[in-house]
Amino acid sequence: MATINLLPDSVKHLKPFKKEGIKLSLKLPRSFLFAFILIAGLFFIILTSLVFQVHGKERTMAAFNKELLGLKSNYKEIETLDKRKKELNKRVSFYQGVFGNTILWSEKLALINKAIPAQIWLLSIYTEAKPNRILVIKGFSTSAVESEIIDSISSFVDRLKKEGSFSKDFEEIKLGPLVSEKEKKGNLTVMGFSLVCKFKS
Repeated sequence: MATINLLPDSVKHLKPFKKEGIKLSLKLPRSFLFAFILIAGLFFIILTSLVFQVHGKERTMAAFNKELLGLKSNYKEIETLDKRKKELNKRVSFYQGVFGNTILWSEKLALINKAIPAQIWLLSIYTEAKPNRILVIKGFSTSAVESEIIDSISSFVDRLKKEGSFSKDFEEIKLGPLVSEKEKKGNLTVMGFSLVCKFKS
């Protein structure tokens, strides 16, 4: 195909104009890219460390909560025991105030047991604080002969009165009314009695 150049001679030496797209260079400096990678790596490490720390704190809190529940349970048991201890201390203080600290009950019971005649067996031994501080001994005596019953009870009372270790804490040892059983046990007669020992004020 023939080409006719209509340009004047003054511009014929110029090359024809070609349309080319404008290219933008987005190349970044290597130092900047390295810094970005380093920062991203540090951020990832820090984030991972924080996640592990949070999980560790959660496990620690769960352990603390479990331990706290155990301590609360133990504290309730301690409170209950402490309450019982206070109640017992109050009772001890009451009896000490009423009967004093000088009474050796084990000795008193041993002396009572030593003074019991063969015909007598005891039903109960207890103390009362009102209206007076007293020790009450209740029991029964049995024999085929009624006079032996009365003699055994009188002997029991006399032995306790004469036993200084027993009678020293009492200002009075008094025999209460005798009560005969309505029915005899075979050929034996049973008679109930009560002995009142009034403590010294």
